[in-house]
Amino acid sequence: MIQPGKTSLETRKLKKHVAAIHTDGQLSLLQRKLSNVLLVNAYDSLLTKTEHEIDEKTLCVMLGYDSNDRLPLKRALKALAAIQAEWDILDDDGGEVEWGVASLLSHAVLSKGRCRYGYAPALAEKLYNPAIYASINMKVQRRFKSGHALALYENCYRFKNVGSTGWWPIQTFRRLLGVGESDYYKAFKHLNAKII
Repeated sequence: MIQPGKTSLETRKLKKHVAAIHTDGQLSLLQRKLSNVLLVNAYDSLLTKTEHEIDEKTLCVMLGYDSNDRLPLKRALKALAAIQAEWDILDDDGGEVEWGVASLLSHAVLSKGRCRYGYAPALAEKLYNPAIYASINMKVQRRFKSGHALALYENCYRFKNVGSTGWWPIQTFRRLLGVGESDYYKAFKHLNAKII
């Protein structure tokens, strides 16, 4: 947990494992921001604690959430407990070394102005020591107003040092941005106009 007066959550960068980024675009803007803020808050103690805590006001400030209505926040926490992160680690020859799946959050509790939450141990280990990750800037994240834009930022930013994302099949692109099942976005003109 980040204490007041210590390094601010807002100035930290999150080393986000690609398994938590490639969630088939299932996350809304609030859910994706929430996932990132909770992870950056817990990061230093991911392997030593099973439960993490953040002040609800700090959480809302970090999310750019300025409403007193906690129902959307509760719904977002509930969704994170239902959405699965999947990892598939390959060796240098392309053979599968490890496959795994876990919910993005194992639990979440809002009580007395605090948010307590946890991660499954196998996922916490992957999140703490990611082989492949994107470095997400919390200050930059707050500026996003669209879940699709934040998903695109996360999926592209991890290739910053590579210099290119390479070519993605359009079906993969639609899936990563959460519109893979939409008949409306099967037409590229709609995808280009509303998402890209």
